Amino acid sequence: MPTAPQGEQVPADPKVAEFAGLRAPKLATWIWRPLTRARRDVGVIAEYAVPGRDGSDQAHITVFKLKPATLEENLKRWRGQFKSADDQPVEPKIETFEVDGMPVTLVEFAGQYQGAGAPSFVPDQLFITAIIQAPAGQLFVRFVGPAGTVEPTREPFMEMIRNLRRVEPEK
Repeated sequence: MPTAPQGEQVPADPKVAEFAGLRAPKLATWIWRPLTRARRDVGVIAEYAVPGRDGSDQAHITVFKLKPATLEENLKRWRGQFKSADDQPVEPKIETFEVDGMPVTLVEFAGQYQGAGAPSFVPDQLFITAIIQAPAGQLFVRFVGPAGTVEPTREPFMEMIRNLRRVEPEK
């Protein structure tokens, strides 16, 4: 497998996402992005750009491995990053299920979003995060961006999450 800057492995198959000992199918149009040192330093282990219909309005899928936190701690932080069009708090949709023996909690927010470090709220955003209790630890697979980009690719994202499988160790 070719090596990207700073020793990161370039994915061999554009239709496969692989991170933290897990593998899943993904759309070939989701573009793998090499990580900067700063992104790795904050726990990011993989990133993909998801183009909008005309190539603009990108959304992003980011995989994080962070210090474990409770669902309530995460919800509190995320609630502070969202508000409705009329500046009211937004309540998430929450779903739990299991993939390949790993518990998954899916959290979804919709509305105005102000991500960490962003100067202001951006309207009409969709945020879907799968919290996976993986063998490598608690992983977050976050899909966030304009609702017009995220919504049409919701099902392929969910297929990726539902089809996550542990990578067999090499012998």
